[in-house]
Amino acid sequence: MKAADAMDYVFGYTCFIDGSARGVPAFYQMKSRETFAPIGPWIVTADEIANPQNLQVKLWNNGEIKQNFNTDDMAHKIARCIEWVSSVHTLLPGDILATGTNHRGLHAFQQALDHRA
Repeated sequence: MKAADAMDYVFGYTCFIDGSARGVPAFYQMKSRETFAPIGPWIVTADEIANPQNLQVKLWNNGEIKQNFNTDDMAHKIARCIEWVSSVHTLLPGDILATGTNHRGLHAFQQALDHRA
């Protein structure tokens, strides 16, 4: 799918937190733990968002703001992300594409556990 057509296929937008367990030995282990990809709880349909490349994103943890950025600061625009992913994967209705985050302000959600115990 070409980037010029990609936004015609977007149903809507929601929040998605891509958690990682830092310090575990394999990438798949750090990205595939239960509860590590909370999503929602709401979805806003594409017709409700005039410009998805101009949305303020904020994340609080225990009342402290940890991320505060605008989607206009994304390294790759949404349409380009869809173009790239669709070049290597078949996208089907209902698929979710997490487009990433501005990495300033990333931090732990909780204290690290000693995985050797």
